[in-house]
Amino acid sequence: LVVPATEIANELGNVRVANMVALGAVVEATQAVTIDSLRETMKKKLPAHRQDLISLNVEAISRGRKLAQNLL
Repeated sequence: LVVPATEIANELGNVRVANMVALGAVVEATQAVTIDSLRETMKKKLPAHRQDLISLNVEAISRGRKLAQNLL
């Protein structure tokens, strides 16, 4: 499964979420965790000054999942 994570992250406006795109693809392929559990973990673990990035990270995860759905 080839995931153009950097390209998708650039489309989202922040190359730093490439890891979240890749994570979304892995989550879709393995069903290891739910998106809700990832969102809740981000809320708990990200410091207050990074909380605004949660929606971008969730969008990146969703894009990775959609890509994997189309490729699997």
